Amino acid sequence: MMIRISRGPQAIAPRRIGSFFPSVWIAIVLIVISLPNNAANAFSGPVKPIRIRITSEDFSMRTPTEITSCQTKRLDSFSTERISFSKTQLKNSMRTLGYRFRRRLQMPLQKIRLLAFASVLLSALCPKMAFATSSKITTATLSSPTQPSYHLTRILFLRLLAVVYTSAFSVAKFQNKGLIGDRGITPAKRILDEAQKVGEARSARRKEWVKQRAKYDNGSGAKKKFHDLKNKLSDSKFAELFRDKFWYRQDRAGRPLPTLLWLARDRDNLNPWLDGLANVGLFLSTVVLASGSANVFLLLGLYVIQRTFMSVGGPWYGYGWEPQLAELTFHALFLVPLFSMDPFFGWIRSNTSSSVGPFPVPKLVIWAVRWYLFKIMIGAGLIKIKSSDPKWKPGNMSAMYYFYETQPVPNPFTKYFHFMPKWWHRFEVWSNHFVELVAPFLLLMPSRQLRQTGGLIQIMFQVILISSGNLSFLNWLTIVPAIFCLDDAFLMNNLPPIVRSLTFGTPSSQSYVQCISSGAVEMAR
Repeated sequence: MMIRISRGPQAIAPRRIGSFFPSVWIAIVLIVISLPNNAANAFSGPVKPIRIRITSEDFSMRTPTEITSCQTKRLDSFSTERISFSKTQLKNSMRTLGYRFRRRLQMPLQKIRLLAFASVLLSALCPKMAFATSSKITTATLSSPTQPSYHLTRILFLRLLAVVYTSAFSVAKFQNKGLIGDRGITPAKRILDEAQKVGEARSARRKEWVKQRAKYDNGSGAKKKFHDLKNKLSDSKFAELFRDKFWYRQDRAGRPLPTLLWLARDRDNLNPWLDGLANVGLFLSTVVLASGSANVFLLLGLYVIQRTFMSVGGPWYGYGWEPQLAELTFHALFLVPLFSMDPFFGWIRSNTSSSVGPFPVPKLVIWAVRWYLFKIMIGAGLIKIKSSDPKWKPGNMSAMYYFYETQPVPNPFTKYFHFMPKWWHRFEVWSNHFVELVAPFLLLMPSRQLRQTGGLIQIMFQVILISSGNLSFLNWLTIVPAIFCLDDAFLMNNLPPIVRSLTFGTPSSQSYVQCISSGAVEMAR
């Protein structure tokens, strides 16, 4: 989309705009929280045994019933075995999980739903009470409108990122104590203690090296002054504190552990820290979700909390979507203002006729996000083609014959995908190779239409994966960067009004859309 702002002193009259859609987003979160109890009801029909292939890497995604039925299996074993359980057992285990989920939440399911629908009702009846703000749009002059804008796209991007973070931190809140807590399967304390021992050993070696360094001949003149200054800086208290408390504390791969848990005084009682960090993360992600905007410090908080859990998460945070989420958040840091929470930061610089339009979303960051999606999809395709598994290669193409019965957690639609004819499954493999090996190049094309086509292909592909199984928030997370292949003009022209209001509805965006509708801003294509 290219924005052309008409000349002239006229302006849209100021009015109070009440956007109730932030409350709708909060209501959606509450409704989603109430869903686990109903998830088991999706399984119906006669009891049929299901064959599932389980490895040690799947235990983090298994239900208590599955783990109990495989008690003799060691977590460090890399062998595979087949077990059988019925749909009734799966239904009972999911009901048990839903009950424990609500019990830990300490809030009855009825109250959650009541709060959700009360939020929607209150927002609809009293829109001026919800995030009401006074907005004034003044016309401005934009000399050469030649580039599409991504202001509404950024709002949608941030909200979808917040949805993913809400899911990630909800999982962390209710599972981390059992996985990496004080009495967890792989306590975080062990990782911290091991890293501290590595740091102490490296610090002792450096002290010995400093003693030997005094015997070195640093020459004379400018060379000696340079070495003296360098040694003085490296031996300062700040540099020593940084090395001893952070840089030298490394994991088994030699990587520093950036985690806030280093601040905990009692490592035998880390559960409050795990809960507190998850709660803070949920609060920050809810702010982004409700407002549709963020600043550097807010996203930095989300990034640091995610990195904290990744550093001590061990095998539970070793899946690809965890670092993928942290990397995307790092890119997002350069998409938002430093302090302002205005999603249209810089829209009005002055009230004079010579004022300019909004500060554009940084192009370099937009292309970095597209490249991020490109390398993810290309990597996913190459790992299949380069593997020794013939089922992904031409001449066989039978991988999808077994995929739906061996994936981590099936959903109600999985059985329909599984019982499709074999020619359809072969077509799925060819389609997968096209989406992951050919379509990603459309994301980097200079043509706006080609980029939109590539982005829509990736979004539709992830939606199909979501409808056919459950891979945590991986597919949802992959949709988020694809949003930046769609500009404001595409969203305005192709989304229904109710969807537009729900996805990027904020007081500022409503004024922006109103300014476009009044003719003060022309959307040139």
